[in-house]
Amino acid sequence: MKQLAQRYFDAWNLNSITELKPCLSDTVTLEDWEISKTGLQEVLDANQKIFDDTPGISVTVENMDFHNNTVIAQITVDAETFEEPLAVLDVLTVDDNKITSIKAFKR
Repeated sequence: MKQLAQRYFDAWNLNSITELKPCLSDTVTLEDWEISKTGLQEVLDANQKIFDDTPGISVTVENMDFHNNTVIAQITVDAETFEEPLAVLDVLTVDDNKITSIKAFKR
């Protein structure tokens, strides 16, 4: 599960939905303070929009914890256009070595 989470964040830092896709289940859901998406293509499209709209966006994983099928990651999101980095808590649910749910909360 730790390797999957790290691959997910590495793919995110590459701003690559091609690299994200193998990490996600076909029924993955994404929820944050702005959007809610369901299904692999919707989630990939939402990430591509973030990458397109926010050049140089990246995450730094500050801390990761694991419990049963859940990854809890304290991350910092930064980009060239941000006045200051954004503190976020990501909660990833994993099943069959695929991420089935991504929930992001501003800290």
